[in-house]
Amino acid sequence: MKNPKNKTCQATCLLFPPIGWYLYIGLLLVLTSCSSESDATSNTIMDADNGPDISTDSVPEQLFEFNVNTNDPEIEMAIAYTLDIWSNYLETDATIRVNIVFLPDLSGFLGRSIPNGIKNFDGAPLQDVWYPLSLANAISGSSLKPNEFDMDILIASEANWYFGVDGNPGANQFDFVTSLLHEICHSLGFGSLAGFEEGVGRFGNLQPNGYVPSFPIPDLEGLPGIYDLYLATTQMGLITNTSLFPSNSIALGEALTSDALFFSGSEAKMENDGANPKLFAPSVFLPGSSISHLDEGSFSAGDSNRLMEPFFIPEEVIHEPGPLVLAVLKDVGWTIKNSNQ
Repeated sequence: MKNPKNKTCQATCLLFPPIGWYLYIGLLLVLTSCSSESDATSNTIMDADNGPDISTDSVPEQLFEFNVNTNDPEIEMAIAYTLDIWSNYLETDATIRVNIVFLPDLSGFLGRSIPNGIKNFDGAPLQDVWYPLSLANAISGSSLKPNEFDMDILIASEANWYFGVDGNPGANQFDFVTSLLHEICHSLGFGSLAGFEEGVGRFGNLQPNGYVPSFPIPDLEGLPGIYDLYLATTQMGLITNTSLFPSNSIALGEALTSDALFFSGSEAKMENDGANPKLFAPSVFLPGSSISHLDEGSFSAGDSNRLMEPFFIPEEVIHEPGPLVLAVLKDVGWTIKNSNQ
């Protein structure tokens, strides 16, 4: 999310590098790998050869495990609190492994999300479509890439963060829990692999931006992510219909910048009073913000569905995904528990 005056873009969806793809990546995504620091703290043990391994002091019932390149107890508590929120809603038999990296410069973003991605796995509902790894694991009931993180979450270390969990940031502070909740949502599947350049739209888009994810980045082969299959215009229907919107075409580029793009999933439509929710698709394409968020200003202040709008202002606090956001996750394939909360 970008920063129009006092608004700062909260998240870029680098989905699917493997999503991270670019994750979503938005599956889109992302830079030079952070050098590992000897004082980095995490609740996983990193093996230089074999990737993340489960710590001996971890709790088997935990849905999430995380690694973070800081040893600040307040930050770790805020991360654990945020992951507990998501644990209240997601059904999966596979541990979701989150790698959180504080970096000094995210080009005006508060955070970026880089989901690991996979396609054509055993049990995949659809072929030749990229899924965020955490979702693919949930669908398959197993860890498909056991030695890799499910997502990398990049956090702007220079931002004026509030790391408390009580939802009371100080003047001009950004609520860290709100931002992390948002970024994780992108890597769970709320994000597009669509890209735009010089009037041309395409899928399988990567935006490395200098960051090297903790997992390998595959060739996305110009394929869409699962979220992309629900993107539709009001008049011409789904933009993955290649007879109308070929990849690498001006027609697709026009749809991505039409300010008339909607998410057409049945769960989201039902949660949105029978109407397809509008997405953020301004006439000027904003990488990391366009397409992978609900339309800015669709919800009033305090509405939990604002979590997945593209911009946050200081002191804004949202500590729940919101029913529409959960509905989008259900459409892309998640089983959601406590969905009436």
